[in-house]
Amino acid sequence: MVTTLERQQVDDVLERQTNNVFKFGLLLTIVSTLVVIVTMAFQYATGKNHYPWVTAVGVVGGVIGMILARAKRPFFATMVMVISLFMIAAFYVLFIESLGTLMTIILLVISLGIIAQTVPQGRIGWSMAVFIVLGFILILVDRFLPREKTSLPSHSETIIVVAAIVTILAIAIIVFRQFSTFSLREKLISATLAVAIIAVLALAVGVNILTKNAITNEVGSNLRILSESQSLAIGEFLARKINTLEALSTNTIIIETAQAKNASYDNADASPSEQIAQVAAQWPQMTVDDDFVKDILEGDVAVELEQYQTLFPENTQLIVTDKYGGQIGATQHTQDYYKGDEAWWQSTYVKGFGQVYITPPTYNSENDTYSITIGVPIHGKKADKSGEIVGILKAEVSLNALSDLLFNARFGETGHIEIFLAGDRHLIVDDKGEISITDSPLNADAIAYIKTPEEPFIITDFDRTSQFLSSAFVNTLTHEPAVDRLGWIILGRQQSDEILAPVEQQQNINTILGFIAIVSAGVVAAYMGQRISQPISNLTHVALEVAEGNLDVQAPIETQDEIGILASSFNEMTGQLRESILTLEQRVQNRTQALATTVNVGQQLSTILDEEELITAVVNQVRESFDYYQVQIYLLDEDQETLILSAGTGQASKQMIADGHKLQIGQGLIGQAAATNIAAIVSDTTKAADWLPNPLSPDTKSETAVPIAIGDEILGVLDVQHNMVNGLKQEDADLLRSVANQVAVSLRNARLYKKTQQQAQREALLRNINEKITSTTNMETAMKVAVRELGSALGTKQTIVRLKQNHKNKGKNTPLT
Repeated sequence: MVTTLERQQVDDVLERQTNNVFKFGLLLTIVSTLVVIVTMAFQYATGKNHYPWVTAVGVVGGVIGMILARAKRPFFATMVMVISLFMIAAFYVLFIESLGTLMTIILLVISLGIIAQTVPQGRIGWSMAVFIVLGFILILVDRFLPREKTSLPSHSETIIVVAAIVTILAIAIIVFRQFSTFSLREKLISATLAVAIIAVLALAVGVNILTKNAITNEVGSNLRILSESQSLAIGEFLARKINTLEALSTNTIIIETAQAKNASYDNADASPSEQIAQVAAQWPQMTVDDDFVKDILEGDVAVELEQYQTLFPENTQLIVTDKYGGQIGATQHTQDYYKGDEAWWQSTYVKGFGQVYITPPTYNSENDTYSITIGVPIHGKKADKSGEIVGILKAEVSLNALSDLLFNARFGETGHIEIFLAGDRHLIVDDKGEISITDSPLNADAIAYIKTPEEPFIITDFDRTSQFLSSAFVNTLTHEPAVDRLGWIILGRQQSDEILAPVEQQQNINTILGFIAIVSAGVVAAYMGQRISQPISNLTHVALEVAEGNLDVQAPIETQDEIGILASSFNEMTGQLRESILTLEQRVQNRTQALATTVNVGQQLSTILDEEELITAVVNQVRESFDYYQVQIYLLDEDQETLILSAGTGQASKQMIADGHKLQIGQGLIGQAAATNIAAIVSDTTKAADWLPNPLSPDTKSETAVPIAIGDEILGVLDVQHNMVNGLKQEDADLLRSVANQVAVSLRNARLYKKTQQQAQREALLRNINEKITSTTNMETAMKVAVRELGSALGTKQTIVRLKQNHKNKGKNTPLT
């Protein structure tokens, strides 16, 4: 039978739920209407579809919810609003790029908040379960069933996300303001869900950000390292070509032939340029059968070039000219005889100064390859004007080997190594290993980064895709000037999608795990609300009884979880409190007895004035009074550096004393106590790494060393050992410190007494000798008495006193025996 109070409680709950439904419907209507208005304004301004009608579903749901709330139908009102929210989430999952999962999670949180505050307890469990499962299905569809979707303009994305977050905050405020009216079960459910959602979202976002940053930095750094290594490899590739060509330029036959050709121009009436021009004019009509052409293609220089080409076949063409540009040797018949007007020749000759020159890559249609031209000056021997330039060596070098180098450096599915050339052009090796040179697809910012890289890498658009990009200038170990002047830049790039694929996978896993965690938290919160609230109520009742003084009451242990542990601990606490009260008097009595024993020891010690008897009595009385395993006293020697075992209990101590056992200051536990003037304690010797064991005391399990000191003056150490682990504690050390202080005073008194007694004996002896001397009548008798008494006092067999005369027997001593 329902009581009036219970009926009133039901009516209050229904009224609160109805009011909450109306508030949530009004909130949903207002927020959705604002989003519709703003998105329509953006759509009108930009001409792009912002899908305002989707959010209008929320307006409809909110209005219907308010109408049903006024009709006292809170459950149906809640269902309408939540279904409208899930219709919006389904649209984003199916048709909008990158917002499906986020909007599903946000709208699910909003839905659960509405359900928790508006649905009766009998329906709240299955209502939450249905929509949680529905949300999970939407997330799985979004994450694992990819499909063509439309990108929402960024303005609308921001507005929708902000509006959803504002809605969550508004619901949280409503819940927080009503939190005090919730039952304990509702508080547990709300708090558990809130903590679970916040923790999952924070963890998912945090892990995603940390993982993305870690992968980004690691891949970017590796990309920079790869770019630098490839820049060095390509630089060394070019440097090797230069070195081999420079070695060829020192060939004696080539040098002498060039010198002879240069000298031949001086024997004619025409100038060298006129002579070369004549030959150049006739060259197109010459064939390979002409002697002049044969001499160039088959002469000694040509033979040397062909031998070099055999060793290094990547050199597709080799030409040697004299210092005026006329050919003197070649591996192929060229279209022009005169090379002095070509850019590579002039850049190599440099008006007689000479330098190695490398041209940009060019396409050779004859052999369908890309190549570079390397010009190397030929210097004469020192006998010929100290190495004057006598000719120029030209080599066309195929870049097939370079393409192999770039192709083999590819990594992953989209990772490439390319060369950024002068004029913002790219040398690229495709999937087939073929070279092509194209205009740079990079934007202006990326090109600026490549030319002055301040960061290890950047993320930029490359050929309409987001890619990681790193660069490094081509260089050599020896800083070859010709290579450095090229200005080539190595580019390492890889698509962001491939690099961040692990982050995407991790995000999918985190989404599933997070959703499972939230679902589990909801289920557990709903189930445990009742399980936890009742035991807590019982425990509260027991606590109140204990507070009133009833220590015999026991809390019922209904579960084996934390609540059960809490009840058990509470019972233990009340039992300990009961035991503490009962045993307090006994513990006070024991403490008083220990203090009395300490005082008794001090009183007995104060009557002993012999040092050896004193320390022997101390160790025996301490051993008997406190039932310790072994008690010893170490005294500091006169040099204040060594502690000597002077007294102890048991056979082991006697053996150690007989062996002259001693310790240095700072050595072991005892030496540490003497060095610091602080009591040292080891409760468990088996776990103390710096504890020094003694084979004569094998049963020692705990030990404390207490300094015997007066102020800062150390007299010795009182060492106590126990045969039980934790047998000695700090309170024992404190009691022994008071004993040690009394021992120090007694020991000082004994030493002062002994010193005073010795002083009195010396003074009595001196008075006796003085009386006997003063009783004599002459000097000789007095001296004899003095000698006799001193000998007797000192225990010597013979005593001699020598008198020194200052007059007639000056310098002589007269002995008196």
